[in-house]
Amino acid sequence: SFNELLIERGFGYADGRFDHPFKDDFVTAEKRARRESRGLWGSVTEEGKPEWRQRMDKRSRKSDR
Repeated sequence: SFNELLIERGFGYADGRFDHPFKDDFVTAEKRARRESRGLWGSVTEEGKPEWRQRMDKRSRKSDR
């Protein structure tokens, strides 16, 4: 899908806050983009992310412990 392509190229975030049919595909695409420092993942800082994403990442890090 076009949305998945945008995420995979690092031009958007995978919003995992809500279930939807493409959630797993979008999350996988974002992981690829992050791993390869594509698009925004090449230079984004924690402070540069939207507030909702900062909260989501913070919760994710806590659950990984």
